[in-house]
Amino acid sequence: MADLTVTVSAGADPTYSPAGSTATNPLRGRIRQGGTVEFVFAGTIPVTVTFPNGSPFTQTGTIQLGGPSQLGTQDKTVAAQAVPNIYQFDVAPQPDREKPGPPSTVSGDLEVTPDY
Repeated sequence: MADLTVTVSAGADPTYSPAGSTATNPLRGRIRQGGTVEFVFAGTIPVTVTFPNGSPFTQTGTIQLGGPSQLGTQDKTVAAQAVPNIYQFDVAPQPDREKPGPPSTVSGDLEVTPDY
């Protein structure tokens, strides 16, 4: 079981659970160094999760969720040596998957701490 679950979909702000993981900011997930984060897909349009300013995870790269050949969940481990910081991530519809209309890319934050 992950220490933090981040539920994502195109056009909706990410949600974080358990509830205490957000500290005083409900728009930010809080995770300790070495902890595990599970990204859960909760939409109809496949999405890609990216960390534009660097990732705190041991294995970096994009996270692709949804669609017939992609996972509905993906677990990531925060590196034990990750610098305590706030790591912004973007959730964007995969190319050619979004209906015409306003952009539906949203952002969220993971706050990495030495302990909590």
